[in-house]
Amino acid sequence: MGPLTSDAVLAIHSLHLMMRRERPVSVAEIQRSSGFHRNEILSVVGKLRRAELIRSRPGRGYVLARAAGEITIENILRAVEQASAPTAPCGGNFDACNVRGSCILAPLCRNAEQGYQETIRAFTLAELAGKAPELPICMDSKP
Repeated sequence: MGPLTSDAVLAIHSLHLMMRRERPVSVAEIQRSSGFHRNEILSVVGKLRRAELIRSRPGRGYVLARAAGEITIENILRAVEQASAPTAPCGGNFDACNVRGSCILAPLCRNAEQGYQETIRAFTLAELAGKAPELPICMDSKP
């Protein structure tokens, strides 16, 4: 599991905002609440539309395309992030590791990745209900 990209954070933030507002949310509203640039928002919104997670309400903004309880974090990440191969040379496979001394944590990494995958498959947007729509500290400062 790697760190969440800014696209993933923006997508989750945008969907959360749509869920909380229960009405169309404009790009300007997403921009004000997230601090992201308009072009970044338009790119992410386009990906969410293509993934059929949101729908456009012309002249008004965007709404969720399905119930928040049906949108998993996995759905969101698949919509906005490129699939990436494991970063460890062995891919987390201890048995395939050429340098076992440096790969001693492969079983731990494999279990952590499996737990992460299970969590994002099960965790839905609805579970964020009642949480304030704020960006994590790691995303506060933009270059």
